[in-house]
Amino acid sequence: MTTSMDVGAILRSTTNPDKVIRVKPGSSIQNLLFVDVGYRLKKITGIVKTVKLGPTKDDPNKLTPIGIVINGNTGSTFREKMIPFDAIRDFDVPDTGSDEEIELNLGNLNWQITGQLMFTSSFTPTAVFWNGTRIEPTLLPNPTVVRSKEDLKSKKFIVDANVVMENMRDTNVLELYSANGGYIKRLIGRIDFEPTGGSGGSNGSWNTGDTDPSPDLSAPIGAIYLNTSSLELFQMTDVGWVSVGSIKGEKGDKGDKGEKGDPGEDGADGKNAANFRPRGEWAASTEYVNNDLYIDIVSNNGSSYLCVNSHISGDTFEMTNWMTLAEKGATGGDTPTIEIGENGNWWINGVDTGCPSVSSDVTDRLDKLEEAVDDIQYEVIEIRSFTSDHSIVEMGATVTNVTLTWDLSKDPASQNLDGSPVSLELRSKTMSGVNLKGNKTYTLKVTDERDASVSKTTTVSFLNGVYYGVSTVGDASSIDHAFIQSLTKVLTNSKSRDITVDAGADGYIYYCLPSRLGTPVFFVGGFEGGFILAKTFSYQNINGYSEEYNVYRSNHAGLGSVTVNVK
Repeated sequence: MTTSMDVGAILRSTTNPDKVIRVKPGSSIQNLLFVDVGYRLKKITGIVKTVKLGPTKDDPNKLTPIGIVINGNTGSTFREKMIPFDAIRDFDVPDTGSDEEIELNLGNLNWQITGQLMFTSSFTPTAVFWNGTRIEPTLLPNPTVVRSKEDLKSKKFIVDANVVMENMRDTNVLELYSANGGYIKRLIGRIDFEPTGGSGGSNGSWNTGDTDPSPDLSAPIGAIYLNTSSLELFQMTDVGWVSVGSIKGEKGDKGDKGEKGDPGEDGADGKNAANFRPRGEWAASTEYVNNDLYIDIVSNNGSSYLCVNSHISGDTFEMTNWMTLAEKGATGGDTPTIEIGENGNWWINGVDTGCPSVSSDVTDRLDKLEEAVDDIQYEVIEIRSFTSDHSIVEMGATVTNVTLTWDLSKDPASQNLDGSPVSLELRSKTMSGVNLKGNKTYTLKVTDERDASVSKTTTVSFLNGVYYGVSTVGDASSIDHAFIQSLTKVLTNSKSRDITVDAGADGYIYYCLPSRLGTPVFFVGGFEGGFILAKTFSYQNINGYSEEYNVYRSNHAGLGSVTVNVK
């Protein structure tokens, strides 16, 4: 069982062991050299359409990439080609262009809250790999203040420190893949880091305050500062603090109005992206909340805390209602982890804040973009082949079982044989106990994910034989069932054929066929004639099926090696 999926695959060149690339559907490949049918070397240049998956040797239920399907040119032919990995010999990838570059900022690995690797690229990569493992770096928002046109073009990404350190090696490789399938690889020496504590209002590279950072506030290059009042983020650069955006999202749309004129409920995307509310120093007998509108943040004994349960405070500070956001600077404690969870919300130290990281209008635009890409890439499903293991059968025989086999251009949404549903993963089916004695046509119909449907037929045809050959028999009385069965047989419904025989001394040329096929005309050496109707009788084949046959014989024996054209 094989299937196709939108996954990546590793291509390795057997002629150049150092050449290894990763591709996914949409990647471009040049001059892919592979071994084709008949052990012939061929080249193809084109786009990866899909990655083919098949069962592993150890576990048939576990799928692994076994090859790629490419839409491209092979010689003078443009076609789709399935290429197994073990058939690949060598390949090239398109030049990514001199304008596609990456720059790594390795001077301060402890760059953000948890210590993360930052790199700058002039393009948005379609895939990023760290030491062979695919990772998902975070794109930072563009700063509101830039120093040059180059800064406007560059894009900054960060990689979580846990991901960096989990796959750390003495020599590390960061790979960026562009949209056209090319890639850029950068080797990096070993990276070690140790998050450090800060002092005053700073904890390592994480700083907070209820106003914009003062120019006099010192911090290492790459440090982050959060204005807890405006929720604006700042980054320390070599020219000072620079705004890099806000973690506060746009307000959601108001819900639809009800039939009676009452205001509708807020839509599902109606939450603000991060409505943190600084409340200053913690106080007793005070209401603190964590709800759809606000998440309260307080300070207590020099540390910052985030409210996790709405409550009215008692006489003492109870940690059950709070989560540590930042320890007191003098302690140099651990920095908080702020990240986007699988549900799309902001998470702090593993706790869901309930605040979406992306506003609804951005999500809608992304959905529409994905739909547009799907429209461009959509192709109607095709039935490439549909065959039977019994396409032609001699009359009088019985076919007990029929195995039908087919190949599709992609996985179907539904498929059926002669109106009966068939499991989607099947590409062959045996029709048991059919006991066919006459012609039977089977119809395969498939539909794709957009309800486009196509159908194809294959037929089991029952035919009788046309016989020919050479014999020294010259008397028509000796022509019987056994005589015809001793000749060469071809199952066909046509009287026309070219036969080549060697009629030695005393050898006559015979041609026998069902009378229903009509009277044949014989040509020898380009001249018409030379044959007579020797006998007509009811012939019974080896299966016991009988019908009237005409037996034709050459006028003369000993014609030697000759080709007879029968029309």
